[in-house]
Amino acid sequence: KEKENPNILSRYTTHNYYNALVAVLNNAVREELIEINPASKVSAEEKKIITPTSNERTYLSLEELQRLIDTKCGNEQVKRAFLFACYTGLRYSDIVTLQWEDIKKDGDRMSVQKTMIKTRQLITVPIGKAAASYLPPRKKGGKVFSLPFINSVSNSLKAWAKKAEIKKNVSFHVSRHTFATSLLTKGADLYTVSKLLGHTDIAVTQVYAEIVNQKRVEAIKLLDE
Repeated sequence: KEKENPNILSRYTTHNYYNALVAVLNNAVREELIEINPASKVSAEEKKIITPTSNERTYLSLEELQRLIDTKCGNEQVKRAFLFACYTGLRYSDIVTLQWEDIKKDGDRMSVQKTMIKTRQLITVPIGKAAASYLPPRKKGGKVFSLPFINSVSNSLKAWAKKAEIKKNVSFHVSRHTFATSLLTKGADLYTVSKLLGHTDIAVTQVYAEIVNQKRVEAIKLLDE
């Protein structure tokens, strides 16, 4: 039905809109504008209606990621933030609120220590050399990335992907899917990836493992052809 009627939103898009609404409501609770987030009353069973299936999770292959790296983006901050997210797995809500004080340094090692906006879970994500290369010049305080509103970010990403000749629908959340599938493809174990993503249920991370396994099956089929 979604394909027959272009006016019907996909599960993936609906899920993103729902998450954005939840983030706004969480912020309203922190600002003491409302006492509780009404979204907390939505059951897991009810959320299944808008939860994307594994084949709806768009991600970039390593080759596509390299193409984006090599392609100029109309907004340098958007490019830096997106690629940083590809190497850390942070959600847009965590990237846009990331403060310099959240970047911890211990000798040559750096990490993000932050309470996630969506889950309120405190996570620690190591920052590798690739991720660190996309950090802007360090300041004493304030936000790490100066990003425009989400609509402008989305438009910049789509134009950038088109310029890089990537036909996939690239949203900011694709960076998180790319992080997960890239790690699993490279041999990282499911438990570690789950912790880096800040998942409270490893079953959520299992979806990415299914994607990687399907890729392996498809690769073997190439030999049959």
